[in-house]
Amino acid sequence: MAGEGVLVHLERGQVMVVTEVGLHVVRALERGPATVADLVQEVVKSFEVGVEQARRDLVSFLDQLRAERAIEDAAAAVAPTGR
Repeated sequence: MAGEGVLVHLERGQVMVVTEVGLHVVRALERGPATVADLVQEVVKSFEVGVEQARRDLVSFLDQLRAERAIEDAAAAVAPTGR
């Protein structure tokens, strides 16, 4: 599982395998709420990816996390649930 991580949703008893980038995003969210723009810049700075690709992939990943109820929107920012 090199370059991957596992997210465990304790309330729902679900496990989700995420890429290294996904794990990086989740760790950024653990530091506190962040805007999509902030997260895109974080990904671009840390990985070899362009802004538009990072934005598309990030929005898709955040949508997946929302669908799994692993995160929620807090005003214009995104935050992990359970805080």
